[in-house]
Formats: sequence, C-alpha cells, structure tokens
Amino acid sequence: MKRSLRLAQQFINAVGCANGNGGRHLGCEHAVKVLQNSKFLEKVRVPIRWKTVVEETATGRHYEALAGVTQTCQRLAAQTRKAIEDKEELLVIGGDHSCAMGTWSGVASAVRPYGDLGLIWVDAHM
Repeated sequence: MKRSLRLAQQFINAVGCANGNGGRHLGCEHAVKVLQNSKFLEKVRVPIRWKTVVEETATGRHYEALAGVTQTCQRLAAQTRKAIEDKEELLVIGGDHSCAMGTWSGVASAVRPYGDLGLIWVDAHM
C-alpha cells in the first residue's frame, strides 16, 4: 500500500520549448501547446508537471533564425541544467530538433563534474 501511494504521488517535470524557426516546417513551435491542451498525456497516465515553457526568440527563418535559435537554446540549457542539478526527473518537449542543443548542453553542463554522459536519442521521424 505504501508503495502504491508513493507511485501515485510521483510526476515528471516537463520543460517545453516552443521552437520551430530552425526547422523546415512552420507550426512546429505549437507542439508544446498542442500537447498541453490534448488529452493524450492524461489518457496514457503520464503524470506531468509543466515547470516552464521556453518561448522561441524569433529572428527570422532559415539562416536568419540562427541568432534566435542560439538564444532559445541558451535559455533552455539553463532550465535543463537546473533540473538536473536539483535531481529532478525531466522531460523536454520541443518543436524542432534544435531544442536538442539546449537540452543536452544543459544536461552535459550539470553532469560534467561527475563523469561521462550517455545519450539515447529517440527521433519522431524514425
């Protein structure tokens, strides 16, 4: 009974990254909002607590997007680093692949003092 109660109280901290200007398809920046408003996560019983959503700094599309992608990734890296340093379970949901730079920069920065980092990458296009 105690274990069931403990499991019922657990949740995953989620950080959203509403980004899309670094990708080929417009609309990717809405992925986080779509998931937040859908019943999908509720139906699969994923206990998520949204900590924050990093909004994209829009500086243009294609090459012009680079400055905004960099700024967005820096803010995302700060969020993921803090979560890892606070020993939180973490889920990052982003719009386009560029959010990986911010996510893993923050994680690597947090764990670097303790040794090597392992990475398993799951891509929606597989």
